[in-house]
Amino acid sequence: MIVLIVGKTRMKDGVCIGGYLIVHNRSVRLIPQGRTNHPQNDEHEVGQIWDVDFYRPEKIVAPHTEDVIVTGSKLIDFIPNVRVAEIIPPYVGPVNGLYDGMIRFTGNGSGYVSHSNGVPDYSTCFWSSDKPLSRVTDGNAIYFQYEINPFRRVRFKYVGFQEPVDTIEPGTTIRMSLARWWSPSPEVEDRCYVQLSGWF
Repeated sequence: MIVLIVGKTRMKDGVCIGGYLIVHNRSVRLIPQGRTNHPQNDEHEVGQIWDVDFYRPEKIVAPHTEDVIVTGSKLIDFIPNVRVAEIIPPYVGPVNGLYDGMIRFTGNGSGYVSHSNGVPDYSTCFWSSDKPLSRVTDGNAIYFQYEINPFRRVRFKYVGFQEPVDTIEPGTTIRMSLARWWSPSPEVEDRCYVQLSGWF
């Protein structure tokens, strides 16, 4: 299958690679055989085109329906400054429309989806925001912040490899992704937190 690489995301113990099957119009998350993710020094880069052999795992847990297990791959081309919006139309609009309106926010403004509010059947998407997103830092983490109104701001952790900019302007194509299921405490239901992994 011919796969365009559209996302490279930092994880706690590796790297997640997101791709798009151009012929089949479908997103995939490339998982190396025998591993849960790619190593930190992985050679995949956004804009590359790979010929990939893969199969779907027997058990798929929503929203991570894009998962495929890679058995072999070969780099065949590279598109510098790829215009993703010309290939994959993004969702255009305010933040609360992300993930079919199932997104919710914690007290500190972090976005997530959960079973109590509905789980989408996809974990990666592209967004063209109606407002700018501004960079903020919290400890060692970088976030991009969206102002719902003068009294309410929400944010998404930045987990990509691009050099962070101060502002992501409205109309920019932004890649969003959902982290794996996780709960911050036994009293809180499992959630998939929304991350920002890059822009085009």
